[in-house]
Amino acid sequence: MRVGTTVSVIGHVTVLALSLVHLSSVDRLNPSMESAISVDLVPIDEFSNITVGTLQSETVDLETPSAVETEIEAQIAERTGNTTEDQPTPEITPDASPAPTIQSAPAPEPQAEPEPEPVPEPEPAPEPAPAPTPIPRPEPQPQPEPAPEPEPTPVPEPVPAPEPVPEPEPTPAPIPEPTPEPTPAPQPEPEPEPQPAAPVPPRATNIAQLREQFAQQQAAAARAAAAAQQQQQQQQQQQPRPTPPTPPNQPTSPSSTNVADRIEDIINNETSRGTTTGQGGQQSLGAPTGTSATLTQSEAAALAAAMRRCWQPPIATQSTPGLTVRLLVNLNRDGSVSGTPQILSQLSDELTRATALSAQRAVQQCSPYTMLPAEKYDSWQEVDVTFDPRDVAM
Repeated sequence: MRVGTTVSVIGHVTVLALSLVHLSSVDRLNPSMESAISVDLVPIDEFSNITVGTLQSETVDLETPSAVETEIEAQIAERTGNTTEDQPTPEITPDASPAPTIQSAPAPEPQAEPEPEPVPEPEPAPEPAPAPTPIPRPEPQPQPEPAPEPEPTPVPEPVPAPEPVPEPEPTPAPIPEPTPEPTPAPQPEPEPEPQPAAPVPPRATNIAQLREQFAQQQAAAARAAAAAQQQQQQQQQQQPRPTPPTPPNQPTSPSSTNVADRIEDIINNETSRGTTTGQGGQQSLGAPTGTSATLTQSEAAALAAAMRRCWQPPIATQSTPGLTVRLLVNLNRDGSVSGTPQILSQLSDELTRATALSAQRAVQQCSPYTMLPAEKYDSWQEVDVTFDPRDVAM
């Protein structure tokens, strides 16, 4: 600690001495002497009071100058650029030389040079601190005397090694007999995967379902007949013709007759039709009494028309006669479709499959069917609908 303090003090004193020596050897800066300029101060009150007027001055009437009468006629002055006579050259007036400036101010007295400041004597360096007294080292302790070495024990004489016994000859190991390879077990033949059975269209089991199907088919026939009649009326309006007198009993249109014939064929070909009537028949699936209300012809026609409104069958179906698609549609109480409609027709080719899929999409897109009465939900909970591209074309 004392050594560091001593070194720090010596270093600071050395730096201070060097700085003082360096500052004493620097040249002194002499102030520059500038020439003085004399300035005259002139009051301007006399000049400014010349143009100042007073409100109490007297009005002096001056005589109007009289006109000068001369016999010389006045001449109109011409422009200088248009005159033809030479004009006299104006005399050159020498410029008046400016008056010499007289310095009236006394010359400045020379300033006395400042005496140089005495250089302060450097402070004497402080005496170095006395060196610390060395701590006496401890005297080394005397080493203990080495213990006397023990006498070496006599080494016993080596015992002669016994003669080596001859090793017996190794007996050859018996050669193992090759084990017979196991015969592979016969693999069982894979059983043929069971093919899914073709969906069997459900058949009506009671008279109530047959009545519902018949009502739906009648609704489709009525809708087709109404569409044909409306189209015929539009054609008659576009091409006005004299209308013949209508007979009292007007026959039905051929299109409605064809639709009715197809419905009758479907009902007659149904093999599961019941033969019992009256009170002895089987109860319906919708109500335990078997007397639930059924849809009227107009309600069934409205439902079929609503389902076919969104249907757009493929164009190729128009050139394929006899192509129809049957769907089994389950409806909720609010008229929405429950799940995906089931396809009852046999999908024999790609055209039939495309027609059935388009009918499925149409039934789902047009839902909900809010025109159905809620009190007849048992009759329209499950609906069997037949889609015929010819009905859409009509």
